[in-house]
Amino acid sequence: MVWIPQDGQRFRFFSKLGTDVVLAATLGKYTDFTPQPGPSDICCYVHRLANGPAPEATVFEVQTNDDGSFGLFLTQPTPLQPQILTLSWDSYGDYRVAPNLTGFTRFWADPLDPDPWIALNNYDRDHVVDVFESDISQGALINAFPWNGGDNQWWRPVGAD
Repeated sequence: MVWIPQDGQRFRFFSKLGTDVVLAATLGKYTDFTPQPGPSDICCYVHRLANGPAPEATVFEVQTNDDGSFGLFLTQPTPLQPQILTLSWDSYGDYRVAPNLTGFTRFWADPLDPDPWIALNNYDRDHVVDVFESDISQGALINAFPWNGGDNQWWRPVGAD
């Protein structure tokens, strides 16, 4: 069964590396192995649900496109940017805040066997969302990396509504 998200649906993305390992995002950069606050980039990292609620976003809203791709949005109220932000990555493999769903700001969900696992691919399908070096410690980096089939690149979307 292929995962086909609908506009406005909200999801958490669980890693195949652990039952409480989820994709998390915050405004900022990942520097010296630590998420660092900042206004223009999005830092993606591991959140362990066993550690309690994350202060940052672990739930993403979907906006679909006519071609089957979709954007992942997070709402993170901050004094600098209180609006909805697009989770995407650019040609350098970094995540960026983007104002719309053009070019590199779209994802594809490619189904993996067994269902319900997916790979979150960028629009060009040359990078996937990847838990860096399969490190599932709290705050570990999640980046964009070419597909290699490791469990660190498998995600299970779970409805958050």
